[in-house]
Amino acid sequence: MTVGRRAARSDDEGYRAIINNDPLGRGFKVTAYVDLGPIDSAAIRAFEGAVVALPEIIECRRMMGTPDYVLLIAAADLVDYEKLYTDRLSTLPGISRIRSQIAMKTVKSG
Repeated sequence: MTVGRRAARSDDEGYRAIINNDPLGRGFKVTAYVDLGPIDSAAIRAFEGAVVALPEIIECRRMMGTPDYVLLIAAADLVDYEKLYTDRLSTLPGISRIRSQIAMKTVKSG
């Protein structure tokens, strides 16, 4: 069975892949809450297109209410995240505010 057929089958059967980012040197996880402003369809498309291009952003959810987006980011460590925040996240189109949180411990995942 090909990888593509296995992936399609796993979607049908409810399986999912859990990627361990630690071997990639990106075990430091940050949750970022992003607000856009002003919001229009062009701003949404520009922001979402830029987010897709950043491999450090491993998950992006558009929310109802506040914040507009929740990002899950994988970095090597706090210094790496600060550089990513300063050089790339803060320059994403349409952002009016970013708030970051770091979990002390993962109690349950998946």
